[in-house]
Order: sequence, then C-alpha cells, then structure tokens
Amino acid sequence: MKTKKILGLIFISSLILASCKKEDQTLDPNIDNNNNQAQASAADLSNSFKLREQNATQTFSIDAASTQVVNGSKGGSFTFYANSFVTMSGQPVTGNVDIQLVEVYEKADMILMNKPTMGRMFGGQLAPLTSGGEFKILASQGGQQLRLAPFNSFSATIPAPGGVTDPNMQVFLGDTTTDTLVWNQDDSTQLTTDSSGTSYFGFFDDLGWINCDYFWNDPSPKTNVDVEIPAGYDNTTCMLFVSFDGLNSITSFYNYSNQVYSSGPAYELPIGLNVHFILLAYVNGVPQSAIVPATITNNHYEIVASLNPTTVAQLAIDINNLP
Repeated sequence: MKTKKILGLIFISSLILASCKKEDQTLDPNIDNNNNQAQASAADLSNSFKLREQNATQTFSIDAASTQVVNGSKGGSFTFYANSFVTMSGQPVTGNVDIQLVEVYEKADMILMNKPTMGRMFGGQLAPLTSGGEFKILASQGGQQLRLAPFNSFSATIPAPGGVTDPNMQVFLGDTTTDTLVWNQDDSTQLTTDSSGTSYFGFFDDLGWINCDYFWNDPSPKTNVDVEIPAGYDNTTCMLFVSFDGLNSITSFYNYSNQVYSSGPAYELPIGLNVHFILLAYVNGVPQSAIVPATITNNHYEIVASLNPTTVAQLAIDINNLP
C-alpha cells in the first residue's frame, strides 16, 4: 500500500515538472522582460540617426561655370556662384557639380538625426544654443569631395522659426570629429534678415554643417541636473536629449555613470526652467521613447521609470508638438 502511494506521488510530481518544462519552452528566448540591455541595440540606435539623415538628404546638379540657385524642400535657398569650386588639392572645377543638402529646422530632426544645439564657448565649455536653423551643404564631382576656392563663398536664405527673426542670431560651424555634433562659432560670417523680416541671409565660406543660432543667456541661478534611466539601458543603447520649452533648442547630456546621465561638468541649467526630457532607444528593432516634462529645481534629479514602444513617425509628431 505504501508502495502505491509513493508511486502515485512520483507520478503526480512528474506531471507537475513536465507541465513547468512545457511552459518554459513556450517563452520567447529573445525576450527577457527583466533585462532590456540584452535586447537594446547600440547599433540600431546609431543607425537610426544615420538613416534619418540619409533620407533627408536632397541632391542637385549644377554647372560650375555659372551662378545657380538650389531651393531646398523645407524653405532654404542657396546660391552658388560661377567658378567657385576647386578640388581638395586646389584645382579649378569645370562641368557639373553634385550638391547634397540636409535641412534641419525642427526639434524632431535635431533629435532623430542626433544634431543637438550645443555650442562650444571660447573657453572650451559647452552651453545650449537657440537655433534659427541648421543645414548641411556638400559638393562633389565624380564621387570626390570639393571645397570652395579661396576668397569664394555661397549665399543662403534660411527661414526663421515661426517666421520671426532674432537680431542675436549668429553663425556656428559643426564639429563632426565626435559622434555627437558640437557647434563652434564662426567669426567670418554675419547674418542679416531679408526684406520680409522672416528669413536670415548670409554669405558662407565653408561647406559642411552650418547652424544659425546663439548662446541663450538665462540670468536665473544654475544647477546640475541628473537623469536616471531605466535598468537594462546604458549610454550606448539609450540617448538622452533635453528640449527647452519656448526655445528652438535641443541639448544632450555627455556625462554618464551607473544609469545616470548628468549635465555636469559640461554645463548647468537654470533653476525654474521648463523642459522635456526625451529618451530614445531601440529594442528588438523597435524604437522606444519616453518624453517627461519637468521644471528644473536645485540639484534636480529626474527618474525615468520606463520607455515605451513607438514609431519614428509618431515620435517626430510628439517632439514637434512640444512647446
């Protein structure tokens, strides 16, 4: 009798173990809700920035021997003058020249192309910029990069955000030697406004990334800001941006340690400033985001609990709808 009871217990235990094993086998081995880092991809995040820029690139063909105007799809107008291009070794260029143009005027593109408005001051410190529009201009022939000849330039008319120009606007050139673009002030170019007062106009003697902007100066006391990102992400798989309410300005945080992004020591933010923190990552090929409103307090510490699935199109709408 005891033997029958023991055999029965063994049989029941076997059923329970088999049931548990069967349930385990139904789990997707690629999904681990407790470890997003196994799914989050630094490569997918980096490639998403490059793809956005690639898809936004406009191409034109002009004759090097004549003055021609290139009109961008987002409102910029660019004039290239006759015989103004040379090869990288300084030889004059004749024939057709290929122009590549990328226009970045809205917050969504600043974030989704990883082109924040962070400028380098003369002392080397970083500070936020208010942008009147970023653009990239490149020239090539037969796949070989060209440059402007000495003492030559091109001119550009750039639509002002909201159709209202700012007399403080200056010119900055993009430093692309790091993964995140940083802007350096260009003393050789001065901006004016067009006759309608809705656009900026200037002559530029450099090709590449160019930004019409200026350092914004808030007199409020400043503070360091820390943002804790969800477990399972790090600074290779999750980018943090800050959108400043009421300003066409996007910055990144450069300092990171133990799940926390910090604005310091690069820069501090004004106490009382209204912002939105924006986190972006890719998990299993799907974009994930968090948009968190906040008012900066002294020694501000923000905790972002989670990121949620989205689409690039929806994320662009959500960002451009920010104040």
